[in-house]
Amino acid sequence: MEIQIVLYIYSFPSYLREQPRVKIGRTSGSIDADPKELALQRIRGQIRTSHAEEPKLLGAVKVPGEWVETTIHSQLKNQGYHISEAPGIEWFRFPNQKELQDLLDRIYRAVIIDDFSELGGGRRDIEGESFDSIVSAFGVRKLSGSEFRREIELVKVLDDELSPLYPGFPQWFDRTMSSSDAVFNVAYRDRQAIGVAIWKPKGNGIAKLSTLFVTENYRRSGIGRNLILTCFEQWKSERIRRAFVTTARVELVKFFERYGFWVEGIGREIYEREAHQPEWFLTKLFFYESDKSSLDALNKAKILFPSIISTSYNPAGREEVEQIQFNDATVELSASNGSLINQFSLHSWLNLTYPAESVYTPQTAYVIPIRPQFLIQIFQAGKTVYYGRCSCKQDDMRGSLILFYASRPISGIVAIARIVNRYIGTPTKLYSDLGMKGVLTLEEIGSEEQERHAVEFDFLMPLSQVVHLNDLRSNGVLNGPPQTMHSLRIERYKIAVELGGFYAG
Repeated sequence: MEIQIVLYIYSFPSYLREQPRVKIGRTSGSIDADPKELALQRIRGQIRTSHAEEPKLLGAVKVPGEWVETTIHSQLKNQGYHISEAPGIEWFRFPNQKELQDLLDRIYRAVIIDDFSELGGGRRDIEGESFDSIVSAFGVRKLSGSEFRREIELVKVLDDELSPLYPGFPQWFDRTMSSSDAVFNVAYRDRQAIGVAIWKPKGNGIAKLSTLFVTENYRRSGIGRNLILTCFEQWKSERIRRAFVTTARVELVKFFERYGFWVEGIGREIYEREAHQPEWFLTKLFFYESDKSSLDALNKAKILFPSIISTSYNPAGREEVEQIQFNDATVELSASNGSLINQFSLHSWLNLTYPAESVYTPQTAYVIPIRPQFLIQIFQAGKTVYYGRCSCKQDDMRGSLILFYASRPISGIVAIARIVNRYIGTPTKLYSDLGMKGVLTLEEIGSEEQERHAVEFDFLMPLSQVVHLNDLRSNGVLNGPPQTMHSLRIERYKIAVELGGFYAG
């Protein structure tokens, strides 16, 4: 039976006065059950007749792992909220109602946006503010099969989880770890291996991503992104033109599509599974020729989305792409008669045609100055939003490239990313909509009188080395250390990236 893990918070009416006392626990049950019912069953079993009042359930939500409860307990203990004299270890006293409500808001906001990274998944083994600390926060290393074999705990988890889905997996796994051409990109947190991307070259510019796996407690915290982007940089250096992956986990299909893969087909009896689960086939093409005009973009669209003949099972088929239009950061593909075939946001289109420079790539890039400690937090917790003073207010930043300039003690460009969107508003509005996607608290974003912006980004990667301020000056990238986010020509961005190089494990 598939189960869910539920985090719950409850108390009693008399405990919820000036300094509210609550119990924060977890339970589990059928994936189909209401989290509130599972929580109430657990609570009733705990208290029975030991308290005169009826318990009051303050919250009950499905969470991605036991680590959510553990992390919240740890955070509250560090704040001095734990009630040591209470029975058990799960009772906490908050200084006021607002503090308790803030915690509930954080938990439910995590549920709404399906991002629990603020509640855990970070690293405690990273010290200092050096460039090495930033790379460690990214946390991906390239290993050989023999080196990966020594990561015994992760090897065991992989075998336990994937063997039921793939008959013969243990034998394949052993052969792959013994193979000289298999690449193992391994993600680490707290000095433990917690994820891996395994791929092999297949010849003729083709690569197969055999495995992309993150342990349960670290999912939805940016690990998968770091692994797939590391593969991308390795594939670029190998001039791979086509990478493909198959998966039985339907939840991974959207993840791969986010990074420019698309579904080519579904197979149902490939692995002779008892439940006949389908296997999804996805492909990512790598284009290396930059667009000179919209005609080049149209030719890429024809390759990406060829026509499909009409069949009895698919009478509509798919017409050939004959027109491509770009408007309001949206790419539209149409047939000769003008009927819409497909539509993409600019960010999605750039993912599909990556790494080639598109004719639609904005010719303005941006520099974001950031403290090393904040960039480390962004990497380690999988954050995707930068808050700052509202500069370049009239710019449409969608699809633009970013250089992250780390302030002292680094003083140089250390990472790159691409802007998905930019939002302008009061700190309260921005934090309400996007708060958990960034590392700043509401107070750190700014006061209500000050308009701020939130820059949402993706494709965040460290460079291979720091591009220090002196080199940035001598090569005409910057005139001095940036004080606020500002624009620069795309040519200057390219110079900085060429100097720093892409990190590839």
